[in-house]
Amino acid sequence: MYGVHPTMIAKWKRQALQELPQVFATRRSAAGRAQENLTATLYRQIGQLKVELGWLKKKAELWG
Repeated sequence: MYGVHPTMIAKWKRQALQELPQVFATRRSAAGRAQENLTATLYRQIGQLKVELGWLKKKAELWG
């Protein structure tokens, strides 16, 4: 079929079965790193907002 020898197909299949788990594991770890980066960014923003809120509360007490 299509001029491809059956042993070549068997070789490709064996190679795919050996290497596909690594391909998907790499993608998952990249997604995990992206999630960690997003979480770290959000925590930094929360910290900054808490600092700003505390500053505004102190200034509001002084003004009135």
